[in-house]
Amino acid sequence: MRGRKPKNPDLKILQGSRNLIPEHEKPKPIFNIDFPSWFPQQAREYILSIKDDLIHRGIIAEIDRAGILALGMCYHRMVEAERILLKEGVMIRGYRNSKIKHPACMVLKQSEGQYYKWCEQFGLTPASRQRLRTIRPNPKINKYDEWKKRKNKENEE
Repeated sequence: MRGRKPKNPDLKILQGSRNLIPEHEKPKPIFNIDFPSWFPQQAREYILSIKDDLIHRGIIAEIDRAGILALGMCYHRMVEAERILLKEGVMIRGYRNSKIKHPACMVLKQSEGQYYKWCEQFGLTPASRQRLRTIRPNPKINKYDEWKKRKNKENEE
């Protein structure tokens, strides 16, 4: 066990916790990912589908390019191995016509494990989103006070 489960940052703000995560300089985000020519189309589409969310949360930057490409490749290998298993089955005929486990089962198992680890690194699982230090709103700003000011302005008009 890693100890206590982390608290949601919004709860920390509401409870007035002093242990808020300090804001650091924002890293330069990735806006265009240059894919290698050999990179599979399915992996490209997957990366492009999650890229905007990761940029919005301030998780990825230029330095994370290799990790993002590795995440896409793990996803592609996992899907391809699953496709082969669905087509050919889990058991195949091996040496001397005996039934053996399809080699794609091992590829699937390994790629799922690697994919899950990369997902944890980039905050793509619910538990890892709580552990990652992302860019958060300034805790000095009280949302209730902002709402109250807006209501007062609307009432005056």
